[in-house]
Parts: sequence; structure tokens; C-alpha cells
Amino acid sequence: MRLLRSEAMKQWRTWVMPLTFLGPVGLVLMGVIDFALRPEWLAKEVVRTGPWLTVMNQMGMLDVAAIALGVALLVSMVFDVDHRSLGWKQVFSLPVSREGVYLAKLAAVMALLLVASVLAAAGILGIWQWLDLGTPPWGKIVQFAFVPWFCAFPLVAFQSVLSAHVRNQAVPLTVGVAGVVAALFGFRMPAWAPWSPPISSEVWLSGGPGNIWPILGYALVTGAVLSTAGAIAFAQRDVM
Repeated sequence: MRLLRSEAMKQWRTWVMPLTFLGPVGLVLMGVIDFALRPEWLAKEVVRTGPWLTVMNQMGMLDVAAIALGVALLVSMVFDVDHRSLGWKQVFSLPVSREGVYLAKLAAVMALLLVASVLAAAGILGIWQWLDLGTPPWGKIVQFAFVPWFCAFPLVAFQSVLSAHVRNQAVPLTVGVAGVVAALFGFRMPAWAPWSPPISSEVWLSGGPGNIWPILGYALVTGAVLSTAGAIAFAQRDVM
């Protein structure tokens, strides 16, 4: 907890906090613009597929892009604070666990991403009320907040490995953006790719076939393995 509090104080003076709030706002604004420009299409889709699928068919991939880009940016910014200031020497001179330092940064990103995901779900609820689509599907909205966030765990762990070991944060950012672009343009991601669980979760939320539990289990195991391996590798590095 001391490491987490220290990490929070360190990130408070960066753009990490504003980015956490600006991401969901941008996502909701894009949805509002999309629905406002096509009212006739919206009415037809609500009749054809139902209100929830109408909203998710438009917001699902936007949410995947927001999560993947947000992960790449947040992880890079969290690690870049110590890379730029050469703060690793100072951190490692303290009586703290190197694995703990690494995992505290990863946990901080997951916490920030959770805040952003809850805000995005609140935005979806706002869109629902604005469009006057009836009684909100509370269960689906809660799933929208937590399922893609949980499935982003492997991606956070993967980007953390890159950002921790590469001082130039343009490299992990490029990798993260390339993954987002590949997903948005329909490139079929292999099941082991860290971008696959968030995409699969959004497909499931949009009424796709299959069960969400194998996806959640895979995200948990993969994220835990990558986090453990990343922490061990980080602890064995020379002082940077």
C-alpha cells in the first residue's frame, strides 16, 4: 500500500489523471455525434436489433480502441516518469522490493483504467437516457464497465513489460497503436494476442456467440503470468 500511495503521488503531477477522465468523455462524445447525425437509421436499428445491440454495435469497437490506446498511453506515462528523471537509481536505493515497485505501477494502471471504464459505462447510461430507449439494462451496463476492463489485464501486463525495459517510450506506444489499428481494420488477432480478450469481450457484449467465462479465465491466467514474469525480469535488471 505504501508503494501504491507513493506511485499515486508521483503520477498526480503528470497528465495521467486528466487522461483517465478525457478518454471516457471522448468516447461518449463520439457516440453522441454518431447517433445525432443518423436519427432515421437509429430508429430502424432499434426496431430491427433492439436498443442494447443498437448502442453496442456502434460503441463496442470504439470502446476497444479507447481501452487499447488508453492502456498504451497510461502504461507509458506511468513508467516514463522514472525513465525521464533517471529516478530508478533513487527508487532502487530505497529499502523496497523491485518486484513491488513494478507491480505497484501495474496496479496503478489497472486502477486508473477501472475509473475510466466506470465513467464510460456512466456515459453509455447517459446516451441511453438521451435517446429515450426505455428502462436501462442495468446488468449489461455493469458488464460494459467491468468485463472489458478485466479482459484488458493481459494488455496492461504486456505493455508494462515493454515500457519497463525500453527507455524510449515511442517503441511501446508504437506497438500499442499498431495493435489497435490492426484490430480496427479487421485483422484477425490470434487468441494469444494481448488485444484478443478485450475484443472478444466486446463481441460478447454485442450479442456474439459463446461464453464469457473462458475469456475471463484466459485473461486472468495470461495477465498473471505476464505480470509475474515482468516483475521477475524487472527485479533482475541492473540499475537503470
